[in-house]
Amino acid sequence: MLTPDIFGILAETAPDRRGEIQLTDGLRRLRQRRPMYAVEFEGKRFDTGDKLGFLKATVEFALARPDLAADFRSYLKGLNI
Repeated sequence: MLTPDIFGILAETAPDRRGEIQLTDGLRRLRQRRPMYAVEFEGKRFDTGDKLGFLKATVEFALARPDLAADFRSYLKGLNI
């Protein structure tokens, strides 16, 4: 979980060679200003900063929801791609 002070740091962070501002660069700068803490996470991780990762997360979350799963699964099966 990040605190709001990361946004000011990201605003000051230069883009990388692809033109993207990297959260990890901002976290390195934040660590120089104050202590940081982490929580060990057990479970599935999705890289939602990646287009395919975002799509995978969306599909898996939709299929895990009781109110959406059946209709969404039916939709996916009906795709003729």
